[in-house]
Amino acid sequence: MRMFPTIMRISPSVRGLTIGALVLAAGASTAAAGTGDIVLHARSASAKAGAWSLVTDTTAADGVRLSNPDAGAAKAASALASPASYFELTFTPEAGRAYHLWIRGKAQNDLWTNDSVFVQFSGSTNASGSALYRIGTTSAMVYSLEEDTGAGESGWGWQDNGYGLGVLGDNIYFSGTQQTIRVQVREDGLSIDQIVLSPVTYATKAPGVAKNDTTILPENAVGATTTASSGTSTGSTTGFAWTSAVKATASGTTVTKPGGCGDCGDAGAVGNQQITSGSVSFTVSGGRLAAGLGTDTSSSTNYAAINYAFNFSSASSWDIREKGVYRAEGTYSTSDVFTIAITGTTVNYYRNSTLVYTSNAAVPGALVMDTTLVSLGAAVNVVASSGTTTAAPAPAPAPAPAPAPAPAPAPAPTSGTKLKVLQWNLHHGGYGTDGIYDTNRVATWIAKFNPDVVLLNEIEKFTSWGNQDQSEVYRTLLQQKTGRTWYYVDAQEFGQWSSNGKRNVILSTVPFDAATRYEIIHNADRSAAVGIITWNARRLTLISTHLDPYDATLRLAQAKDVAGFLAAEPENKIMTGDMNAWPDQASIQYLNSYFNDSWAVAVTRGTAYAFAGNNGETKNGRIDYIFYSKGSSNLSVVQSQVFDTRDASGYMPSDHRPVMTTFEVK
Repeated sequence: MRMFPTIMRISPSVRGLTIGALVLAAGASTAAAGTGDIVLHARSASAKAGAWSLVTDTTAADGVRLSNPDAGAAKAASALASPASYFELTFTPEAGRAYHLWIRGKAQNDLWTNDSVFVQFSGSTNASGSALYRIGTTSAMVYSLEEDTGAGESGWGWQDNGYGLGVLGDNIYFSGTQQTIRVQVREDGLSIDQIVLSPVTYATKAPGVAKNDTTILPENAVGATTTASSGTSTGSTTGFAWTSAVKATASGTTVTKPGGCGDCGDAGAVGNQQITSGSVSFTVSGGRLAAGLGTDTSSSTNYAAINYAFNFSSASSWDIREKGVYRAEGTYSTSDVFTIAITGTTVNYYRNSTLVYTSNAAVPGALVMDTTLVSLGAAVNVVASSGTTTAAPAPAPAPAPAPAPAPAPAPAPTSGTKLKVLQWNLHHGGYGTDGIYDTNRVATWIAKFNPDVVLLNEIEKFTSWGNQDQSEVYRTLLQQKTGRTWYYVDAQEFGQWSSNGKRNVILSTVPFDAATRYEIIHNADRSAAVGIITWNARRLTLISTHLDPYDATLRLAQAKDVAGFLAAEPENKIMTGDMNAWPDQASIQYLNSYFNDSWAVAVTRGTAYAFAGNNGETKNGRIDYIFYSKGSSNLSVVQSQVFDTRDASGYMPSDHRPVMTTFEVK
């Protein structure tokens, strides 16, 4: 067992997308879908009409493709409100998020006259909420496999709804309810095996190549029929028992946290069966907890070291954590059965016999069932285990306390690539001190600073403050003004991730390797967005948060929450935000135990810059920070700067000043 931090990750209620059952076709390569991506396979079609049918194809996802044979029919001039030949699939998107469509197709005989379809949806809208491309109308996206006139086609290829070399199609939006996608004939002769709707990972790039593609993404859309054919547990609980219980009671195959702290991961137990090949299946109840397979048999309770775990952050949301690192997520009910199975060197995760994730982490050896219980009444019941019963393992000694954080600053950088990190609170997304809402003014300033990543507070989504999806607005404006592709992850401050409202946002010029969100327990309207990028071959974890402006005691509690859940995130960590506290206040002093204040480090080096009359103040004092964790061995501060954004009349585009730190990534 391992020690749980004081807060667990809160998963979005509508982002119930699981990594579906994966059947690899011969010769196919696999790629990972990112957080929020929707991947549909042909075999999961909920309706087929006319000439569309499933055809066996060893090069297709799951070994089948939807085919509409070439019958010499003329190209349709427009989509039909009631077509005779089409197929449909269902999925559940996030509300209000911009999705980009990609389809993997194959034209019969590689002919351009066999390569296009119309695509419609049951509830699609544009960014302003107006209906378009709807089933039952003649409005539709046009998909053409050939990228441009004369480009040609060969075998499988990925294209979107844009036509022309380098031309991207438009994005679409949905409510958070189940949707239907309908694909109807424009030209016969086309086969399709995969459809992707992506808000981040493939927002501006295809999942694979335009010709002779072999990329197969795991299916993951709610509504897809993805029952696994093997790999779930068929064992019994004979011989299974709980051992090394800490602040927990065991009764048969069930372990429960009966009392104590309701927000602390200080309880749990380990199983007595060692598993090198086989599986364990269990149900959960009572709230927040983690359960899975790990190598630790001690009386410690740190969940972040469980090798393969389901983390239950609420009564309806789960995510997969491997040694604390987020992998995938979904929703569940208390009757669901979860299974973690080891086959050879592969570990698979199942929910109700449906494969939801396949691990890339090597099996370290014999594993035991391991739990961490947080909520009062949290319980895990093992319903099947195919492990080998051994004598109860002698508890290993508890891990020694972690050494005290190393002091800052680190030595001056000698090599590496520079990373410019900009932090800015934008006062409801772009209301200046003149009272004027002007996102273009803000974006012009940001482009002038030329940052690599931008972390923003008080970004609004369809509220009375601007009535726009400001995350999308700033991504678009920065792409126009910098000529660079931008990616973002945001976290709504109430933890209702897909809902409208204020949020923290991370924008990056490189794609996110992974992204997640946390809701801070102390106070209902504070959150953190987390995005992991690779820079100069180093993994960097970026965090954007915003602490309470009114109550110093509450801010300290929030600072402890943030430090607690970030302990499980990988190094190197850069955390920024409007902390609403001066450097001498308790919340900042607490964060200084775990993080270096990059401005303070730059001051000691003589590389902190501001302007006349300013000594680093970002508002009425220095309350906006760019921290980096004391464990960030690959980061060193080059310089930090607070910018003067006043115009000729003395007005600023926000009531906060931006601060930017340049790091050397070694």
